This record gives sequence, C-alpha cells and structure tokens, in this order.
Amino acid sequence: MSPDALMPEWSRRRGGHQYRRPATLARCVASWSRYPPLLKQTPFPTLTTVLYRLGLLAVRYRWAVIAAWAVLLLLALPLAPRASSVLKAGFGRADTESQRGLELLTNRMGVPEASITLVFQSSELAATDPRFIEAEQQALAPLAASPRVARIVTHYNAQNQQMVSPDGHTAYALALLTDDINTAMDHYPELRALVRSEQLQVQVTGGIAVFADLNAASERDLRRAEVLSLPIVLVALVLVFGSAVAAGLPLAMGALSVALTLALIALLAQSVDMSVFVLNIATMLGLGVAVDYSLLVVNRFREELRQRDRREAVAVAMSTAGRALLFSGATTILGLSGLLFFKFMMLRSLGISGIIVIGVSLLVATTLLPAILAVLGPRVNAWAIIPAREAQASWWHRIATGVMRHPFLVMVPVSIGLVVLGLPFLQVKIGSPWVSVLPPDSEARAGWETLTRAFGPAELSPVMLLVTSEKGTFHPDTVGTLYDFTHRLAQDPRVVRVESIATLAPGASKEQYQQLYRDPQAIPVPDLRKAVADLARPDITLVRVFPRGAPLSDESKALVQDIRSSAPRDGVQVFASGLTADLLDSTKVMYGDFPWVVAYIMVTIYLALLVLFRSVVLPLKAVVMNTLSIFASYGALVFIFQQGHFQRILGFTADGTTESTIPILLFCILFGLSMDYEVFMLARIKEVYDATRDNTGSVALGLERTGRIVTSAALILVIVTGAFATGDIVIVKALGLGMAIAIFLDATVVRALLVPATMRVLGNVNWWAPAWLRGRGVAARVGPP
Repeated sequence: MSPDALMPEWSRRRGGHQYRRPATLARCVASWSRYPPLLKQTPFPTLTTVLYRLGLLAVRYRWAVIAAWAVLLLLALPLAPRASSVLKAGFGRADTESQRGLELLTNRMGVPEASITLVFQSSELAATDPRFIEAEQQALAPLAASPRVARIVTHYNAQNQQMVSPDGHTAYALALLTDDINTAMDHYPELRALVRSEQLQVQVTGGIAVFADLNAASERDLRRAEVLSLPIVLVALVLVFGSAVAAGLPLAMGALSVALTLALIALLAQSVDMSVFVLNIATMLGLGVAVDYSLLVVNRFREELRQRDRREAVAVAMSTAGRALLFSGATTILGLSGLLFFKFMMLRSLGISGIIVIGVSLLVATTLLPAILAVLGPRVNAWAIIPAREAQASWWHRIATGVMRHPFLVMVPVSIGLVVLGLPFLQVKIGSPWVSVLPPDSEARAGWETLTRAFGPAELSPVMLLVTSEKGTFHPDTVGTLYDFTHRLAQDPRVVRVESIATLAPGASKEQYQQLYRDPQAIPVPDLRKAVADLARPDITLVRVFPRGAPLSDESKALVQDIRSSAPRDGVQVFASGLTADLLDSTKVMYGDFPWVVAYIMVTIYLALLVLFRSVVLPLKAVVMNTLSIFASYGALVFIFQQGHFQRILGFTADGTTESTIPILLFCILFGLSMDYEVFMLARIKEVYDATRDNTGSVALGLERTGRIVTSAALILVIVTGAFATGDIVIVKALGLGMAIAIFLDATVVRALLVPATMRVLGNVNWWAPAWLRGRGVAARVGPP
C-alpha cells in the first residue's frame, strides 16, 4: 500500500481552495491509522522503528522498568535536599586583568580573600563620641573573639577618619576573615549572629553578606514559584485531559525529573563548581519541560487507545510523539550546550544543569512513562472530571485554513508586529547590577545603600590598582613614577581621592617621597610607617582610587578604561581591579564569546532539524521564526527591566541597564526550548505530508491535530516560568518573565499564524531537499504513524 493510495482524492486536489476539509478525510485517517504495524517490517532500523520497539519493550518489561525507577528515586531522595548546601554563590572567574589584580592582592599583598563590612549608625551620637566607640567595641567583641576572624579594622584603631561619614553619625568597620570565600559563605550566618547592639543601629554588608542574602532569596524564590505554579499546572492539565489520572501523570513525571536532577547536581557539585542559580533553572526546566514531554506522550497514547490495544498504543505513541520528543530535546540540549563555551562558572553550571534536567526528562518520558501507561491502559482516563471536548480540533482547522486563504495579509503584519516588539532592544544598555539584584528588605542591600548615602557611592568599591616594579617598590624611579601617576589621577574631576604610598603626606614633593622611602623601616612617624606597611611590599604596592560615580556608572567605567590606557609603562606594570573593573572585564569576555555561541547554536540546531525533516527550507524557516520571537522578548525585557515600565507591579527598581547575563541565558535556553513547539507541530505536518504529498492539506491537518495540545503544553511552561517572575531576585524575575513572553509568542502568534502563512506561501518549496538527503532521515518511508 503506497501513501498516495491512502488519500487519492486529497492528494490529487490542486485547484481552488483545496484546504477545505474533503469528505474523504475520515476514510483517509482510518486507513492511515492501520499503517503503523508495517513499521515492524521495515528492512533498516530507523529511529521510528527503534522507538516503536522500545515502546513494545516498555510494555513487556513494564514492572521491571517501574521498579528500576523506584530504586533511583529512593537513592535520589536523600541527595536532592543537599544540593543547595554544595552550590556556590558568585559568578566565577576568568583570566582577565581584574582577576589577575585580585590574585596579586591576595597572594602577594596578603589581603584576606573574604571580609564583611559592618555599618554602625546613631542619630544622636557622633562616631567620635566615646559612648559610640564603646558601644561599637562591645558589639564587635564577640566577633573579634571568633577564630574565623583575623582582625577587625575600625576608624578608632586604624586612626582613619575616612571610615566616618561627613555628617559624623555613621561609621563602618571591616572584619577580615581567615577563611576563603566559600567557607566564609557557609559560616556567615553564625558570624552575623555574633554582632548585636542596643545603642547603635547595625547592618552587615559587603560581598560575603550579599552572596549569603542572594542564596537565601534564591531558595525563597524557588519555594514561592513551586507553590504558585504546581496547583495552576494541575488545573491546566485537568482542563486538557478531563481526567485526574491523566492529569496527574505529567505532574508526577515533572516532580520525579526535578528530584533526580537535584540529586545528580548534588553529586556533581562535589567535584565541579556549580552556581546557586542552578536550583532555579533545574526546577523551572524540570517542571516545565518534563510536564510538557509527558503531556505529549499521554495525549498521543490516549488518541491511539481509541483504536488499538494498550500494547500497540504505547508503541505507536513512542514512535511518533517519542520521536518528536527526542529531537525537541536535542534542540534544547544544543541550545543549552552553548553555555558550556563561556569561561564563567555561573553560565557553565547553568548549562550543565539544564542539559541534565532535559536528559532526565527525556529518559523519564521515553521509559518510565510508557511502562506506567502500559499498566494503566484505559484506566488512564479514570476519574473523569471534565468531559472531553473535540470541537477544538475543527477550530484549529478553521484557523489554519483561514490563515492560508490570505497568507500575506497574516504574514506581513505579524512579522512587522514582532519586529516592533523587539525595537526597544536596539537601545539595550548592558550592565551588571550589584546589590540592586537583591530584594529591598535584604540587610546586605540596605547596609550598602546606607553607606552609599552616608559616604558616597564608591567608598566600599574603589578602583584597586596593583602596581608591580622590576626595580622594587621603594626604588626612587618607582616612587617618582607613582608620584606622577597618582597625583595626575587625584586631579581628575571624576576622582574623590587617591590612597597610595605617594599620597600619604599631603604637600610633600616627589623628591621628599623618594628620600622618605630610601629606608621604609626608618620612617619616623609610626602611623605613616604602619600605613606604608599596609599599602606596599618590596615588589608590589596598592593604589586605591575612589571615584565620584557609582561603581557601575558610565563615568566610573570610563575612568577605569582611561586609567588602563594612561597607566605608566616604563619599569612598572599596573593591574586595574575592583568591582567596576571586574564587571567591565566580565562583560567584555562574555560578549566576546557570545557571537560564536549564537553561530554554534543556530548551525547545530539547523542541522538537527535538517535530519529530522529532510528539508533544507523548513529548518531555515524555523530558525528565522525563533529568532523573531526571541528578538521580541528581548525588546519586552528592555522595555520592562531597563526602562522601568511595570516596575511597581513586578516589585523591582530599574537602574537603566539590562543585566549582562540575561540576553545570553535567554538565547541559549529559549532558542532550543521554544523550537520544541516547531518540532511538535512540523513533525505532525510531515506525517501527513509523507502520506499525501499535499503541502496545504498537511498544514491544516497538522495544526488541527497539534494546535490544542501544543498550546496546552506552552501554557504549562508559561505558568511555570511566569511563576519565577514573582521572585525577589531581579535576575530570576527577568529570566522567568522573558521566557514566559517568548514561549507565549512562539506557541501562539508564531505557530498558529506565521507557520501556516509562510508554509502556504512557500508551498512545496518547504519540502525541497537534494536527492542525497531525501533518501535518508530518521523516519521510515512509510505512512505516518
């Protein structure tokens, strides 16, 4: 039986509006539904036949499969909760100038890697008042006694009035810790609990405190998203299936996928640094994607169960929906693998966790779920709550035929609309917010903002210049070079002050400094000798430059760039480090790699779809449409998070920039993930086209068969990702909302309108492929299952 024999009238209709549903369609589908058993007779084991046989094996060994997954779950349950305790805060390190400077500061200057900043404030007492000092000493005494604290620097023991605010009512202290950053993070809560005062207002801030609050807020965001999304997803599944059993299966598969993924992450994090944000990504993708994959398999199984026994229904569901799942999972994994090319721990670990959760979700949907369906059989429809509705199929058919009657009237305005939505992205200003990523009630953020108001924006984040010299720090030539360099910086209107060994004695000349440092140990003034010991070593010295602007302002960034370009070269080497330089370097490195990652993702996903569809044009069209929907979501993010629209509703404060990692993460996650719906839809269209060779009819029937379920799957993913938009951390909020917008546009506007319109315009060109490609592929050349 040839495919053309199945639908002779449909395949020969070429005139008029052939996309009206012919009377023979029911007979065609009936003939088509009897065709899958022939898969077992194909001479070569294509992916379709492999999946068909995998379905049969899942039925045959269903109890063994279920038992194996039950054992895995039991092993995972004690490991999964440990994931959060082994993850790391921070962004990671790359070989940049700022990072090299930080290593010099730690290794050669002996400055501890970890410290916390304590802010003391009183509306009544001045910081120089003995009562203020006594209260501060009492508050710091338990902390100073901790073996994890090397020493505490205050304005009174360092005789440094720069640590007191201009109004005299705020002072800060630095607690230098003995631990590295990761160990300090683990013990921060107990250190914070040691500092209390009844007379003074106390806030703790700095990098360690910021990262600790970030961890806590990340876990709160995760719990909130789960509480909000799971009940809504369950309701949506009940509306889709009408049965409590069918609705519960995808949700159970999603929960299992997340648990197994977290257990694997807990094991992997023992040897590989993993960011704390992998919890959010793993849960977001695990719940969304695993539920979607299971939804599609369960839906196809229920369709096949109407005309087959459970054994055959499982096998056919695996050979059809299972094949689409494998390729949609492959495109998602290819997109996420782009994150592995970046040099920063945060991006790489998010890519690793995403790949793990997609892989686990695929395994669950293609092994455990078929086994459970084989056990349930018709009972998958048990506990019916809402009667099944079939009217939607004809509704989707009418949409497809309506669009294809006037394809240009749909394609042109929809494409223009997506471009217009993306236009704000042309004004994107990439930034790296610091404490503003935290919720307003975070102590670390509040303490930082207190210091900013009291001291100015750069007191805790000066530009750190590490200056090395071949001749030695105290050689007259080096001292002269430092004098010229630092005094030139001090005259820059963007600089508040400069601290260095060449600025410690205001009014001293270059020659006087050169004479003073001929024997540093003989400096007669003890405070000056101590300051020199803090700022210099025999072959390296530290210069602190305090800008007037905020650390992440354009003015401060320009200052760092100007310092680097004008730094002395003769006999000395200057490394610019600190918060501004680090974020500047990190952004430069990331966006230097990003174009190559974009090219890699586009090319590999195109090739994967080329193999699936055996068409040169369809994958290209899918890539272009995906790019359009992502561009539109980029524009929405700039409109909301950079320009500040809806910030009151969403609960954040815009700072005029777009966080640097968001465009990268969104592209790598979404380009493959949103391609899922293209794969689901075009795979079904291709099934019909392979049987009929009728482009227009296959589009209409493909959209009719997939429209409801693809929209439902997208709705579930929108619910899950959108729940993360309620988070407190701005990065998580932006990522969740951006994904929700892109998936919504992709599954509605693009798939329901643009796909039928463009496929109608292109006609049979959609399916063009060279002869060598037409004879190959992953699907057997038999009727569509």
